[in-house]
Amino acid sequence: MDYMAAVSTDLRPFKSHGGKLIVSSSVNDGIFSGASIARWYRDTNRHMDGKASDFARLFMVPNMAHCGGGPATNDFAVNELNAVTAWVENGVAPDRIVAANHNTSSPFPSTGGLFDPQIAAHFPAGGTRPLCPYPKFAKYKGAGMTNDAANFLCIDPQGHDSDDDGDDTLD
Repeated sequence: MDYMAAVSTDLRPFKSHGGKLIVSSSVNDGIFSGASIARWYRDTNRHMDGKASDFARLFMVPNMAHCGGGPATNDFAVNELNAVTAWVENGVAPDRIVAANHNTSSPFPSTGGLFDPQIAAHFPAGGTRPLCPYPKFAKYKGAGMTNDAANFLCIDPQGHDSDDDGDDTLD
């Protein structure tokens, strides 16, 4: 797996050429660890003097399988492309990417050990949710349909972005 692992946290050459990077990954990927990718992003942010979000954003997708599937809003490729295009061409960094799921039946079928059956049972079918730039997460505003991304805020947990205790958790 070494050839597939991003280990460098020095993105200064990329940044100096005006590069913009959006990384999206699943929290529940059975092949690549979402926690490892989050740790890489935190390490990159530290290496870049706390300024990684000036040119790089990480968006974690809850309950998505490897490359899609699962009880998740895993349809976001077009919105992700539009987000990086707006960032490169207009200087507008993405503060959220709207993702959709097109499954109209609920609850989602259980797909095995990686997926929390409670999430699958309560995940709203057929709708949208925001993907938030790490370390932020989507939080329901408390009103409106829970399958509409407009009814969610991206919340930044206090002190989270500077935390790295060395473990492989997303917190």
